[in-house]
Amino acid sequence: MLDQSDLSGECAQLVSGFKALLRAPAPYGFGLGEQQVASEEWPKGGVILFVVNHARVCFGLSANVLKPDWARYNAADRFQNLYAWGNHKVLKVSCDGKIRYFDPCYNQVYLLPGEMADQTLTQSEMGRVNRQPVVTRYQGRDRYGRAVTYDAVGSATPDILKQNVRTADGNYPVLIGPV
Repeated sequence: MLDQSDLSGECAQLVSGFKALLRAPAPYGFGLGEQQVASEEWPKGGVILFVVNHARVCFGLSANVLKPDWARYNAADRFQNLYAWGNHKVLKVSCDGKIRYFDPCYNQVYLLPGEMADQTLTQSEMGRVNRQPVVTRYQGRDRYGRAVTYDAVGSATPDILKQNVRTADGNYPVLIGPV
């Protein structure tokens, strides 16, 4: 993946590869100790999902947030350049007493994992689809503290989003919004 010959995969693969590079001794890597490098999953705590700017397909992962007026568009044009994550892995690196979080998927570095989120969704409303309880709406805040609300599509629950698979009815898990 580092040489751009393989452009598909999951964040865990990228984090694992980057971790191996940082841990490998010179001249093959940076020779950092096991205590200095760890993978970390986010969101956690009170965050259910987080939404990021996903302007390009990253490693085969297309945007999964529909435009509020999605029905007016065809196919891929229905989606915004956003991705809702139920889980995402980054690399926590401690070097010279400083901690940084490296995100090889988006090629970014953060002081805190929460900095990767453009919007954090911390509340959900439940409803029923075919007598099954599903999340119908998510609420939270953007990085500037403004309230945001997304409608859930089908059975796009956080558990399904974490698995990055199709929902039970055969559709990809998506959100609509912000509404």
